[in-house]
Amino acid sequence: TAQELLQRAVDRDPGFARAIAARGYTSWRRYFAGWCTDSAALTDALRDVQAALEVDPGSVAAHMTLVRACWDMGWHERALEAGRSIHDRNPDSMGATVAFARSLNNAGLAQYALPLVTSVLAVDPTHPAAVKLNVWCHLMVGDHAGAVEAAQIYLERHPGDANTRWAVALAWAHCPDGLKRAMAVAQDGLDADAGDVTIWVLLGYLHRHVGDEDGARRTWERGAGLTRACGTGAC
Repeated sequence: TAQELLQRAVDRDPGFARAIAARGYTSWRRYFAGWCTDSAALTDALRDVQAALEVDPGSVAAHMTLVRACWDMGWHERALEAGRSIHDRNPDSMGATVAFARSLNNAGLAQYALPLVTSVLAVDPTHPAAVKLNVWCHLMVGDHAGAVEAAQIYLERHPGDANTRWAVALAWAHCPDGLKRAMAVAQDGLDADAGDVTIWVLLGYLHRHVGDEDGARRTWERGAGLTRACGTGAC
């Protein structure tokens, strides 16, 4: 649906760089959610990034999509450079700061990303992208209780964010006596987006972790069917 709306915007204004970049993001998101079985969505995302940058070389939205797509293509150094370059050009931009922080976090350098995210939240404590990334940074540095705490208010305001619930479920799984809570959060994620394959995978492993091998198998089988249905728009 988002792709269709963004396509209308681009049809009306072919030079609308932000809409082009956002359309690329939706292509990347379909791949990330497991709705595509090959890299065609990533190719589409990169094509839109290039088109957006031709219109606006300083597009923060395009660089953010570039960071994500490059990471999933295995181009880790290119992803890191994309984040660094947009931040160098726009050091006072919160969006550019988050883009650089995301590239650092994706590269396994969450300890360096966290101060950047903190600097954004000091200016705007409700900045959605920064709050989301704050959860992931705490998760990646092993501060699982911090990740859970960072997500609490955000998830109350954004109940449909299944991806952040994935991170919170994993954080709970690493907290003392947190497995039951982890499974509940993962289920909340599926209630928000039944087509997110990553949550089905995690929930299956949580079942396995508590010794429920049959539950793990059933979860993965059910998830495989539902994610295929969602990928075709049938759910």
